Amino acid sequence: MNKRILGLAVNPLAYVIVVAIALVAWSHLRQPLTSTSFDRVEYVGRHPVTLLLLLAGLGIIVYTIVSGTRRWWIGLLAALVIVVGAGAMTGFAFQVGNEALYEWLGRAEQKANMQRDRLREIEAARHRLSEMLDSHRQRSPQFGVVRLSSDWANDLTEEGHREIPATIELLRTLVERFENDFKQVAIDEIESLTLRLSQATILNVDRRYQKTVGLLSEQDTRLEDRFDDELDVVIEANQIRGDAYYGLQEWQSAIGHYDAILATRESRWNTHADVANCLYNLGRFDESLDHYDILVAQRSAAVDAGGREEWGPSLASVHARRAAAYLRQGKLNDAVVDYRKAVDLFTELYEKLRTRELAAQLVTSLNNRGFTLAGTGDLDQAVRDYDRAIELRSSVLEQNAAAARDNNLAGALNNRGVALAGMGKYNEAIVDYKRAIEIRQYLVEEAGYTVLNNSLAHVYNNLGLATSALGKNARAIRSFDRAVKILTLEAAKHDHPELANNLATNLTDRGRTAIAVGKANDAIRDFNRAISIREELFRRIKDPRLADDLARTLNSRSIAFSGLGQFHLALRDFDRSIDLYSRLIKIDNRTPYRSGLARTLSYRGLTHADRGDRATAIDDFQAAIEHYTDIIGTVAQEATLTKELANTLNNLGNEHASMGLVDEAIADYKRAIDIYIELIEQDGRHELSNDLARSLNNLGNAYLSKGKLDLVIESYDQAIRIRTELLKDQGSDTVANDLARTHLDRGFQRFLQGKRPLGYADLEQAEKIAKDPRLRRRISKTLREMDQGTQQGGLFNVNDGNKVDLTGISEHMQQLMQERMEKIAHNEAGFEMPQPQRTTSDDPAARMYDKTRKMIDQLNAPTTPMELKQDDEDKAFDFDL
Repeated sequence: MNKRILGLAVNPLAYVIVVAIALVAWSHLRQPLTSTSFDRVEYVGRHPVTLLLLLAGLGIIVYTIVSGTRRWWIGLLAALVIVVGAGAMTGFAFQVGNEALYEWLGRAEQKANMQRDRLREIEAARHRLSEMLDSHRQRSPQFGVVRLSSDWANDLTEEGHREIPATIELLRTLVERFENDFKQVAIDEIESLTLRLSQATILNVDRRYQKTVGLLSEQDTRLEDRFDDELDVVIEANQIRGDAYYGLQEWQSAIGHYDAILATRESRWNTHADVANCLYNLGRFDESLDHYDILVAQRSAAVDAGGREEWGPSLASVHARRAAAYLRQGKLNDAVVDYRKAVDLFTELYEKLRTRELAAQLVTSLNNRGFTLAGTGDLDQAVRDYDRAIELRSSVLEQNAAAARDNNLAGALNNRGVALAGMGKYNEAIVDYKRAIEIRQYLVEEAGYTVLNNSLAHVYNNLGLATSALGKNARAIRSFDRAVKILTLEAAKHDHPELANNLATNLTDRGRTAIAVGKANDAIRDFNRAISIREELFRRIKDPRLADDLARTLNSRSIAFSGLGQFHLALRDFDRSIDLYSRLIKIDNRTPYRSGLARTLSYRGLTHADRGDRATAIDDFQAAIEHYTDIIGTVAQEATLTKELANTLNNLGNEHASMGLVDEAIADYKRAIDIYIELIEQDGRHELSNDLARSLNNLGNAYLSKGKLDLVIESYDQAIRIRTELLKDQGSDTVANDLARTHLDRGFQRFLQGKRPLGYADLEQAEKIAKDPRLRRRISKTLREMDQGTQQGGLFNVNDGNKVDLTGISEHMQQLMQERMEKIAHNEAGFEMPQPQRTTSDDPAARMYDKTRKMIDQLNAPTTPMELKQDDEDKAFDFDL
C-alpha cells in the first residue's frame, strides 16, 4: 500500500520531469553539430545528449507506471530492458538510415550547406573589397572603409579600382539576402562575427558609424586567448570598429583599436597611417610623424634589399605620406623635399615600366606637390606641376576614352584653376573650373556616383569666387546657389561634420558676394545660418579648427552689419572673433590663429573708421601690423602675410590722412607700395597689381592735400597704366570700376591744373569704362556739372601756382572739389581700401596661406589628389573627414 502511495506521489513529478527533458531534447535536436570552418556539411550530426535525454525520459515513464506494484524491482528491470532495446533500435535506425524517420535530416543538411555557401560568398566579397582597398592604399594610406562614402570614386576609372562600387553593392545584396533567408538559424561565434563584419562594412559605407560600434562589441575585438585561425577575423573587426570611431571623430577610441592591431601585426602600414592621422587630430604631431618615419625606414630597407622596381612605388608613396604629415605641421619646405623624392621616384619608374598604376601615382604626387608649392607662394611652379599632371592623366585616359569621367582629372583641373586664380588669371581659372564641373556632373548625374556631390559643390563654389573676382557678382551668386543647394541636400541625407561645415563655407561665400551687390540683409541671413551650423558643430566636436571657421564667419557678418550702419552689432561680432582667436592662441600658438587675429583686428579697425572713431581704428591697425610683423619671416607663407601687411598699411594710411596726418599717411602708402612692388617683381605675384594701383591712387590723393599737383598726377598715371594692362588681361568688372575711379580722380586733378581737354577726356573715359551703374551715373552727373560750369564762363581758374579759384561752377561741383582738396573725408575723398570681403574671398592669392592651412588641417587622405579651394575658408580637398 505504501509502495502504491509512493508511486502515485511520484507520478506528477515524473511527468513534469519528462516534459522538461522532452523540451531540452527537442532544442538539442534542432542544433546541428557543424564545424567552425567553411567546409561543406557532409551530414548533420545530432548532439549525443539528445538520445540520452530521450532514453532517460522513456525509462522514467516506464518506472513510474510499474512502481506502484509490489514488485517494483520488476518494473525497474523492465524499464532498463526497454531503454536498452530502444537505444539499440535507434542506433540501428541511424546506421541503416531509416528514411521514414530521418528524411528531414537530409533537408537540414541541405539548408546547412546553403547557409555555409552564402556565408562563404559574403566573406569572399568582403575579402575582395578589402584587397582592392589595400591595393589602392599603396599610394593612398588614408583610403579605407570609413572613407568609402566619399573617396572611392576618386579612382573609378583606374584599372583595378573601377570594380569597387560594384563590389560594395554585391556585398550589400549578399548580406541582405542572407538576413532574409536565415533569420532564425543559429550560427557559431566566429561565423556570426564574420557576418557582422560584412554588415558593419556596409554601415560604414553608409556613414552609420554609431550602428557599427553597436554591432561590433568590445568582446568581438578582444585579441587575447584567440586561436590562430580566429586572429585574422578579429583583426578585421578591430580595423572596421576603429574606422567607425574615426568616422565619428572619436580619435582616441580609434587609436585603441588600431594599436591593438599593430601589437599583433606590426607591419600593417595602412594602420600606421590611420594612427598617424588620429594622432594629428589629437594634436600629437610628433607622434604622428614618428609613424611615417617608421614607414619610410621600412620601405627604404625593402628597396635596398629587393630592388627599386618591386618596392620603389611603395617607398615613393610613403615619402608622399610623410610629406602630407609635414604639411599638417606647417613644415612646407620639408613637405616639398619629400614630394620631390616621391615625384622623382615615380617618374623614374614610370618612364621604365609605363604602367597605368605608376602613371596614376605620378599624377597624384605631382598634384600634391603643386598644392604644396602653391601654399609656399610658388604659384608658377605649382601650375607647371598641375600642367604636367593634367597632360599625363589626359594622355592615359585618352587611350581608354575615359577622360570625360575621371574624377582625378577633375581634381587636378580644379587645383590648377585655384592656382591660376591666385595669379589673377581668373578667366583661365574659370575655364578649368568649368571643365572640372562638366566631368563631375557626368559622374554624378549620368554615372550615378552621387558620392561626388560634395566635390561638385566645391568646384561650383570656386567658380563663384573666380567669377566674383571679375566683378560679375550676379553670375557668381548663381554658382554659389548651386553649391548651397547641393550641400543642403547632402547634409540633410548624411549627418557628417564636414558636409555641414562645407555648407557653412558656401553660405559664407554667397553672403560675401551678396554684400558686394548691396544685398546686406541677404548676406546676414546666409551668415546667420552658417554661424548656427558652426556653433552646433563646435558644441558637438570641440575641434579648434571649427572655432577658427566660426571666427571667420563672424567677421563676415560683422562686415555686413557695418554696411548697414549697425556698428554695435558689427563690433560685437568682431570682439567675439578676437576672443576666439586669443583663446586658440593660448591653446596652440599656431600661425593660422595668429594671422587670423591680425586680420580680425584690421577688419575691426575699418568698422571703427566707418563709425568715425579714427583713433581707435588706428590702434587696431597698428596692433594688426605688429602681429603681422612678428609672424612674417617665421613661416613659409611669408608672401601672403606680407601682402596682408601691405593692405593694413594702406588702411592705416587712409586713417592718418583722414585725421590730417598727411605725412604719416604718405609714409604708410609708400611702405605698402614698396611691399607690393617687391612681391610682384621678386615673387611673381602679379595678381597684386591692382592692390599696388590702389595704394598709388591713395598716395596721389594724399599728395593732393599737400598741394603737390605734379606728384598727384604722377601717382594717378602709374595707377592707370597698371589697371589698363590688368583690364586687358582679365576683363574684370572690378578692375574696370577701379580704373574708372582713377580716371575720375585724374580728371578732377587735370581740371585743377587748368588742363580742361585732358580732364574731359579722363571723365569720358571713366564713363566709358565703368561697369557699376551707380558709378556711371555719378560720372555722368559730374560731366553735366562740368558742362554747366563751362557754359557759365570758365571752369577752374588756376592762379598763384596751385591755388584754385572755384568761382563760376555749380554748388555741387564746388562741394566736390572742396571735399577732395580740404576735407579728404574717409571713404568719400577717393581713398581706396581693400574691402574685407575681397581680402577673404575675391582675392584667392592673398588667402593662399589660409588655403594651405585648410589643406593641412583637413588632411584626411594624404596621397589622394589634394583639392584646393579658392577661398581661405574652403576645404582643400574633395573628400570627407
